Amino acid sequence: IVMDSKKRNQIVKLNVGGTTIHTTSQTLLQRGTNFFSALLDGSMDSTKDETGAYFIDRNGTLFEPILDFLRTGKLFVISGISRAAVLEEAEYYSIALPESEMWTENRWEYCILEISAKYMVHSKIFFRLYHDSSPKPEVVGEISTAGYWEVSKKNLLAKIVGSLGRAGWQLSQVLGTEHDDGSVPESYVFSKPFQGRGVAEYQ
Repeated sequence: IVMDSKKRNQIVKLNVGGTTIHTTSQTLLQRGTNFFSALLDGSMDSTKDETGAYFIDRNGTLFEPILDFLRTGKLFVISGISRAAVLEEAEYYSIALPESEMWTENRWEYCILEISAKYMVHSKIFFRLYHDSSPKPEVVGEISTAGYWEVSKKNLLAKIVGSLGRAGWQLSQVLGTEHDDGSVPESYVFSKPFQGRGVAEYQ
């Protein structure tokens, strides 16, 4: 995108998922061509809210560390924000984050323990653990559906949660409870301060 100096210093008002942000066109464009290049030169369709701000239907909280990176060239992600979520937002805006300084020691990492009948194979239900650092889930346990399988499920769940707890993981949220048809998995979100290691340490 080519802009004269006056236009590059114009104030830009954004409404990102309900979060109002004031910045400049120079800030949005100074680190290379990205989503805002097309937004500001009019080559892409845009919507403005009642105040005249460009409306972007994304998460405003996740955009804030990306905007700070555009301003300063350094990325700082506060505690409680998912690494994977920020990466996904940066990809949406076509903004490349610096690998060498991508995350501070103050960030958190997350994993999700999922138990679902949709993974039932040969009368077994598998417990799967998802983590930001791995593209595929890890099977961390299984139970047979024969006999009193509900009791076995509770016992294994308690064991896995205990193992995660000893590795520093804290239960943050329960996302759902199992439906009989397996359409909604029983899921548990765990978090802990980032230490540079993956889910293998849960054991």
